[in-house]
Amino acid sequence: MEIRNSDTNFTKTRNYLLQSLSQWGPELIAQEYEAKQTAKVLLFVIDNQTRNSAGIIEAAQLAATRRESLILVIYPYRQGQTILGETVSIQEYCDLMNGLLVLQYLMEKQRIPIFESVSVALNCTSKVLREEINVQDLHSEDGIRPIKISFNQNGIDLVILREIFKSMDMSDSGSINLEEAWIALQSSVKCNVSSMSELLSIVNKSETYRSSIDDGFLTKRDPTELRINFEQFCALATESSWRMKSNGVSCESEIPSVWSILCRKATKFLRRAIVQPFNRFLDWTNFFVPESEKRDLYIGVIGKDQFWLETTAIPSIESIGLSLYRSSLNEYNVRVLPQELQRMKNSRLILLIVPQHSRGITIMALAAHLIGLRAKLVLCIQMLPEDCVVSGEKLTEQGIKDYNRGRMYLSDYASREGTWLLARQKTMATQSVDPYPITTDSTNRRKTDNCGKLLIQFLLIYWKSFVIILWPLILLPIFIIETTEVKAMRCLYVIGLMAMFWMTEVLPLPITGLIPIFLYPLMGIMSTGDTCMCYMNDTTMMFIGSMVIAIVIENSGLHIRIALLIIKLIGCSHRRLTLGLFCVTMFLSMWISNTAATTMMLPIVEIVLLELEAQGLGDMFIREENNCEENVESSKKPTHITMTYYLVTAYASSLGGVGTLVGTGTNLTLKGFFEKRFPNSSGISLTSWMLYSVPPMLLMGFLTWLWLQVMYMGMFRPGSKDAKATNIGKQGEKVAATVIEKRYKELGPITWHEFSVGLLFLVVVLLWFFRNPGFVRGWPTYITDLHVKDSTAAAGVTLLFFILPSKLDFLRSFDADPVNRPTKPSPGMITWKMINTKMHWSLILVLGGGFAISAGSTSSNLSSILGNALTVLKSINPFAILFIVCLFAETITELTSNVAIANIILPVLAEMCIALRIHPLYLMLPASLCCSFSFHLPVGTPPNTIAITAGHIKTRDFAIAGIGPSIITLLVTIFAFSTWGTYIFNLSEFPDWAT
Repeated sequence: MEIRNSDTNFTKTRNYLLQSLSQWGPELIAQEYEAKQTAKVLLFVIDNQTRNSAGIIEAAQLAATRRESLILVIYPYRQGQTILGETVSIQEYCDLMNGLLVLQYLMEKQRIPIFESVSVALNCTSKVLREEINVQDLHSEDGIRPIKISFNQNGIDLVILREIFKSMDMSDSGSINLEEAWIALQSSVKCNVSSMSELLSIVNKSETYRSSIDDGFLTKRDPTELRINFEQFCALATESSWRMKSNGVSCESEIPSVWSILCRKATKFLRRAIVQPFNRFLDWTNFFVPESEKRDLYIGVIGKDQFWLETTAIPSIESIGLSLYRSSLNEYNVRVLPQELQRMKNSRLILLIVPQHSRGITIMALAAHLIGLRAKLVLCIQMLPEDCVVSGEKLTEQGIKDYNRGRMYLSDYASREGTWLLARQKTMATQSVDPYPITTDSTNRRKTDNCGKLLIQFLLIYWKSFVIILWPLILLPIFIIETTEVKAMRCLYVIGLMAMFWMTEVLPLPITGLIPIFLYPLMGIMSTGDTCMCYMNDTTMMFIGSMVIAIVIENSGLHIRIALLIIKLIGCSHRRLTLGLFCVTMFLSMWISNTAATTMMLPIVEIVLLELEAQGLGDMFIREENNCEENVESSKKPTHITMTYYLVTAYASSLGGVGTLVGTGTNLTLKGFFEKRFPNSSGISLTSWMLYSVPPMLLMGFLTWLWLQVMYMGMFRPGSKDAKATNIGKQGEKVAATVIEKRYKELGPITWHEFSVGLLFLVVVLLWFFRNPGFVRGWPTYITDLHVKDSTAAAGVTLLFFILPSKLDFLRSFDADPVNRPTKPSPGMITWKMINTKMHWSLILVLGGGFAISAGSTSSNLSSILGNALTVLKSINPFAILFIVCLFAETITELTSNVAIANIILPVLAEMCIALRIHPLYLMLPASLCCSFSFHLPVGTPPNTIAITAGHIKTRDFAIAGIGPSIITLLVTIFAFSTWGTYIFNLSEFPDWAT
């Protein structure tokens, strides 16, 4: 959709989300969902250039859930028009228009305005935001269609209006003059709301009466002789009723009093807070329905399913003593919808079937609306098969995709809202009543839940509240331990409290990180000022600087150019593509967050796989039948090749994060804690970290890639099904290469923005690397005698990102052609708004909470007490302890946040190393690396969640695939650090600064 400023000033005054993209990745879907949740007004456009099945369904759903903030624009379909190059048949035109009419009925029932122009709708949207009114407060002067069905809520009944109109239309001409209409409305509305001249002004401004004005109004001397039809008569009634009720103006006065304004505000608040939720509840309960009209079940079927209803469903339901309403329709339409909706309200359970022999637009829109109204609903959604025939017409391939898209949207929405979805139609009549106590025989069928079951259900719902309340009480015995170190015991209490809250996530992780600021000063452990200093130090500033660098790279698009270039160089067979994808993702994850690296690479994966599928070189997903009663009829299951691509992306981002200090939060947690606990040490530099971590990272990456090739791509099994599917031949490689080449060409030549970002990125890496390389003097020693750390370089490059322009527009300031001269300065390579939006601010509090634990342990002498208690471990071989520590860290990190686990175990490991007289990094560094190795569960790390969601991978399959990487990373980490790490960090001796 395009918005022109000449049409409306909406874009000048309001913030809005406007997406017009050909490819939607996971980050854009999440952005759209977040925008819909937080938007004050939702403007929907149902155009006639597509079939819009999903759009109609979503609009019907929002009509129930966002009725006060939804504005809808509808462009009706035309007979004989084309959609995506396909001519619309008469039958499809009727089905599409029927869907729009049903949607319009549902909108009007909720008093939601409908527009015929985007520009008018935008102006009304601006009015709603500016005046802070509901969309129901708009009226005909604003350009909306007349809303006939809303008259019951305005105090006027549609049946009465029709009777009044017929009584005045004695000749059955279908029209009456304006003066007769005005007099009739004065008596029916019982309010002299306006003069005749005012009424004529309304008529002149409204589009509803334009046809009548053009036909004869200008030729008549007496304007009251204007003829209006019933629809225009209804619009006048709406206007009269609206003017009578709006703004607190009575029929006799035109200026509202202060008391009327206060009453209006109070009434509006009470209506929103109490009346409307209560009415919505009553609207879909049969509490006040007479017993004679109540039924246990409503079954909604259309077309050919009538035979199943009569021969199978009804006998089965009646055999268990249930009563039901049943529809006998070829299709739902606005003529029968009021009666059917009333029957649904009178039923305790609604069962709707979306069949595979119908386009199903109307019944899907109705189902989405019922879900939004919180009706007790059971759905059976059948996907349209290939070569589908509807009403004697064979649907095109594009048509099947469009209508199945609506079915998938409805399935997803129903699943999110907890609506029960049944897989098979044959047994659904009896299955649907099992989870609901709707049978009439209370003795045999209605079971009363026992107290134990209710207690378990209560605990499952409110377990977080129990942990928050009970865990601090459980830890209270720590205070009664007889010891002279009172401060140490208090610090232990705070650490135990934070450890449980972090592992169970009963509070958000950053909020748990704030606990030391609250408890340390009150318990006498540290002052507020000293505690707050833990949250902003060199490591925190380095984290902020590294995140800014990552955001700049992402904004410039440099990462996409690098990724496509490397993939082009490596090759385009399945094995080479996955290897190239692994290398690129791992490299990007070394410098930017693991989540960002995964999100960036998934669109490339999806495009390649979709193009190969379109060329008939392999399926991306398998449509499998699901016999489970809890799920929909069919679900996506990725092929082994598809699964490999998504697993490669997730695993490579986790492995790449350990390659540099800035790759992931656990690395910076180790750096900050180590340098705070051991201030006399030389610290951990980027140079020493990369010299140790990069070789093991490359080895772990190659072995993990090899594991996936053996598991899912048939490596070393040339006769297997996976190996045959992997071999796409020269044609497949050519297709993949074409896709990559096309994407690369779309980037165009390298821009100044990309070049300058790449140059500054190289500069900051070199500054980090040569700050204290060990084999030569660091660059700070040539400038100052003061101690310079890595945050200095990060802050300097961040300043340059704001200073240097993203475009060299100023070079054209004196161009001969005035069109080429810039009219405003070019923005910097990054803006504060961009940082504020994409920065992971919450991680700063998590890191600060860990540093506060370290400082509190030292200040309260808890670290010394813990070290003395761990001296009993001296008899155990250090290598065995290293194995146990790494195994524990890699296991527990599957269940909760990586940084939180590092904050918990690193203080303990530091004191353990001091007690055992071994180098502190011997246990701390491998353990922090293992905190990043989460390969089994989606909760372990965000890349896992993204890969499982985008690739439709089952958690069971993901857990099995992670067995190999878990074993590989554990063994490589242990043996690499015991050999190569000992040489890099000089771990053979216990250092003096650790005593």
